[in-house]
Amino acid sequence: ARKPAARLAAGRRGSRRSVRTLTTIAEIERRTMTDLTYNLSAMQDLGSELLTISDVMNGMSPAVQYDADEVGHPLVHDALEHFRANWDDKREQLTGSLQAVGTMALESAEVLKETDDELAAAIRKIMEEG
Repeated sequence: ARKPAARLAAGRRGSRRSVRTLTTIAEIERRTMTDLTYNLSAMQDLGSELLTISDVMNGMSPAVQYDADEVGHPLVHDALEHFRANWDDKREQLTGSLQAVGTMALESAEVLKETDDELAAAIRKIMEEG
């Protein structure tokens, strides 16, 4: 006997309650299987660009210090100083995230290419044998 993958309550009408049973998990997977498409060069470019942005941000010098007289108002000076004081910490967090996502994109592109090459080789082998 087949085990149902799930049961869904379709609702109530009056005192009747209708329940329908889904098919097996394998049948559900067959119905929902789709082709995987991706743009390999776009994924590689994304990874490279994110790493470049991270490198540029890491190479930036600390923010300039402003004199209260230069900015014209003590509140503006205080806001600029607050931003400058927090910028290094925030920049470090941001560049760390850029590096992580950039590396993930490059690694994902490499794995997808390897998998695609392996699948293509398997298909060629089957075609040659058959």
